[in-house]
Amino acid sequence: MTSESYLKAANPSFGKKSGSGGSPLGKTPTETLIRPLGGGIDLRSLNSETLTESEGITSYPDPRGESPGFFGAHRTARLPKKIAEYPYILSLSPLGGQYFAALVADALDESGKTTVKVVRRSLSGSEDSYPIASGGRELLYRRTVIPFEAYNFGGSQTTHPKLLVFPDRILIPLEPPFQPENLSTIRPTVPTFECGTIYEGRLFGSFGNILFASRPYRPTDWKTDLEAGEESEDNAFLEAYYPEPNASGNVTGLIPFRGKLLLMKENLLCESLNKKNPFRFEAIAPVGPSSIYAHASTPESVFFASKTGIYRYSGSLPERISDPLPSLNITVDSSLGCDLTTLYFSDRKKVYTFDLSTEQWGTLPLSGITQFITVGGKCLSTNGKELFFMGEGDFSPFSFTAPFPMDSTLLESEARTLTLSYSHPSHASGDSLTLSLIAHPSGEVSELGTFSPTGPEEPLITLNLPPLRGSSFSLRLSGKGNFIFGDVSLTLGRTRGTR
Repeated sequence: MTSESYLKAANPSFGKKSGSGGSPLGKTPTETLIRPLGGGIDLRSLNSETLTESEGITSYPDPRGESPGFFGAHRTARLPKKIAEYPYILSLSPLGGQYFAALVADALDESGKTTVKVVRRSLSGSEDSYPIASGGRELLYRRTVIPFEAYNFGGSQTTHPKLLVFPDRILIPLEPPFQPENLSTIRPTVPTFECGTIYEGRLFGSFGNILFASRPYRPTDWKTDLEAGEESEDNAFLEAYYPEPNASGNVTGLIPFRGKLLLMKENLLCESLNKKNPFRFEAIAPVGPSSIYAHASTPESVFFASKTGIYRYSGSLPERISDPLPSLNITVDSSLGCDLTTLYFSDRKKVYTFDLSTEQWGTLPLSGITQFITVGGKCLSTNGKELFFMGEGDFSPFSFTAPFPMDSTLLESEARTLTLSYSHPSHASGDSLTLSLIAHPSGEVSELGTFSPTGPEEPLITLNLPPLRGSSFSLRLSGKGNFIFGDVSLTLGRTRGTR
């Protein structure tokens, strides 16, 4: 790991009290206790012109000059699988377990009108839907959708799954009769959010650089109890943050992680110091996600896409994992997502993949992706019209070329034998693997052989290399199927060695 991969905090003290702490807000709602759906871990939600040939395989050349290539485990990638299509998909949100919500809109009719609906869908494909608004094209914009479960004390103390939709400020019960509640009318003090989450029984959200937190276990109650004092633990919370230096931008992420709440801006990552009002935060590093869709998390790590690269935070300092990518195009339109094995990044032109086990990068031929979410360990994505399961389609054709450590002096050997270790975990008709050597600077290509595996265990391919002239060489792997490539060894003459 290079020293540039780590960022030190620019300002270790963060979140000084700057105001009175709030004002009287709202009325007490009927719901009295909430907990996050799906365990409280937010699993949501590079245009490169100098890549060597690399489609459908999780590896890139390393621009830092180290020996790159496939010396270590590298696996081929699977294409996304389309599961549904709607005229407009405005937002996706995980609901916990095997369910997720899609905020969709009908096609505009002849008079330019549409209906916005919430579709509750299971991973198995069953769904139900109900309308929440009707109007014109002005309704076709992205929303922030926050799921939670409301509890009622007394009686059976049953739970009631609900959605909060912002900036509409609509509360949607996910149970019959599915009657939406317009909080902007009956509880006008409920603030509007751009991003939000549930943490320690409170609904946390942000708008611009303002951080909000509801009263404990009351997601629509924003009342400050003045009689209890301005800093009562039961008060709602709102405060603008301007930590130094130069971190006065908008909040782009709120993620519960390892018992703390991460607050992120484009140029700031910080974590909560306490779990009660008034909330205090400590700066970790001067880097953060470029937008509210440019982060994702697993129980072990939080990933985010910043203008300076893609980072992984596991509790110490952020580590830049995108160094092997020659160039990046990370903007406010970028999005990030993950499942149990792979991190996905979209720059709207292409999807880049990061294998969490081999830590190798790759690409998928999928454009226009605007959002990812994770449900039941699976990653879903949308391009604003179609829904996809990531990593569940066919294995994509791949062609990967990387520098090979063999120069012209090695060609004088009496024998040159190349051995590639690999596995083929699953077999499908048409699976094949072709190995080729490319001489530079001439570009002469010598095909070494094409193989059609028939079973899962074919651990080695051993080939005698043809005579080639060049100042340097590359090895190309191409084909189609489920392959995991390991080390490449080179035997020269009568002396064995591994390069």
